[in-house]
Amino acid sequence: SFENTDVHQTLLPITSRTQPLKDLRTARQLARISTEADLLHGHGIRGAWIAGLAARIARKPWVFTAHNLTPRPTRLQRVMLSRILSGASCAIAVSEAVASSLRVADAAPTRLAVIPNGIDLEWIENEQPSLLTNKFKDFAGGRPSVAALGRLAPEKGFDLLLEAIALFPEVCLMVGGEGPEKAALTEQIARLGMQDRVVLAGRVPHPRALFQFADVAAVPSRQEGQGIVALEAMACSKPVVAANVGGLPETVIEGKTGLLFPVED
Repeated sequence: SFENTDVHQTLLPITSRTQPLKDLRTARQLARISTEADLLHGHGIRGAWIAGLAARIARKPWVFTAHNLTPRPTRLQRVMLSRILSGASCAIAVSEAVASSLRVADAAPTRLAVIPNGIDLEWIENEQPSLLTNKFKDFAGGRPSVAALGRLAPEKGFDLLLEAIALFPEVCLMVGGEGPEKAALTEQIARLGMQDRVVLAGRVPHPRALFQFADVAAVPSRQEGQGIVALEAMACSKPVVAANVGGLPETVIEGKTGLLFPVED
């Protein structure tokens, strides 16, 4: 919420895919409302694309933060990215892996800084156990328990996690999050006969509600820029089992704060 602050919020239409005409209209809107600004800051490659266009129109300096791994672009995309992103005063990557993906995509300006995301630790002290926390505690019933959190999407690898949990009949699992793969994961749970030990909890009020009574946190991602969920789990003093992919090996220290496994294994 931006109530009682001097932050003003304006919603601008940005689609998930590049649409040159719509993107240009959005960039012009951004340029118009940035007349009093000293700097534009785009988040993600799509946000950077819009901010870069707007900065050219408004003749303002700009920077961008890359939160995810940059996919290998087509030749046309490479030219477009290079043309726009090279104009940024600086790029910020949330991990060395993200920085490397920018370089491979020829999308990194001369100045590139790695600044990992952090998390607010106040909730560790202040967050009270929720109904979800108690539900998970009752559901586990003393059994070894694993918790996972994230958007239910293919890149997060929850289908892989279900296959792994199926190998250990004494272990229960609770997954927090919503997303397009929910129906497929529900069907997979039924097919594997794990309804009595796997719960898709949906949206959770706070990570601690999920991780507090878990023995282990799992991050089975197929790709990951940094791994905020791993940070949240470790903030709850939970060991993490994570895929050795993207920025996760920079976040989870093998043998110290968790264990890493080969992606897709």
